[in-house]
This record gives sequence, C-alpha cells and structure tokens, in this order.
Amino acid sequence: MTTDMKFLVIFMVSMSYAVCSNAQSMDASGKRTDSIAKKVIQFFKIKQPDSVYAMTGKAFREKITAENFAAITTTQILPMNNFEKVSFMNHTEGINKYKVDGTPPLQLMISLDIENKIETLLVQPYVDNK
Repeated sequence: MTTDMKFLVIFMVSMSYAVCSNAQSMDASGKRTDSIAKKVIQFFKIKQPDSVYAMTGKAFREKITAENFAAITTTQILPMNNFEKVSFMNHTEGINKYKVDGTPPLQLMISLDIENKIETLLVQPYVDNK
C-alpha cells in the first residue's frame, strides 16, 4: 500500500461514524443531502476545504479540526482528483454515494445530521457495490 493510500485510509477512518436516523423520508433526506453534496463538490473543484468545513456539524468537528481537514484535503485528496466528473450512485441509510471519475476513481459519501450539517464525509477509492 502506497503512502498516499495509507493517508487516504486514515482520512476515511477518521471521518467515519454512525449516521443519525431521522423520521423524514429517504427521498427528502436524499435531496437535501444532494444539495449539500453539490456545494461540497464545487468547493473541492475550486480547492476551498475551509468552505466545506464550514458546512460541517458538531459531531464532525469533534472528530477532526479545521486545520487537519484542510491539510488532509489539500495534500491527499485534491491532488488525486479534480472532481470534474461526479455522478450520483445511490442513497442508502441516509448516505448519498457519488462516483468521482478519474485516476484513481473515487467515491464521495455524504450524510447530514439533524440540523442539515455534514455529519459524514468520506472520500475513498471507488467500490461498485450498488
């Protein structure tokens, strides 16, 4: 495993935690999450991790500081992919999954907390497990 992949795994694990369930329908939840995901993708394209971090909730911020998030994003994630071609794959258990084409292809997984702030944000190698 390369050093870049090790850091990607650390990034993935450090930002992974349980998704809060809520009484809202999956369709409405998925649409809200998709709206936030589009903003995240746009901020990744223009290399503004601080703007992504500003959309995160309390649980996310307890796991990673703004400085660490910016460092990981700018040194590990953004150099691997420009986030130009992103496709929605599915919405399962409150998490939206997107395929980010490139070399290597990545998957972006996002969920929101009860306040519609980012709770889970994973960027990892793409796995086709529809």
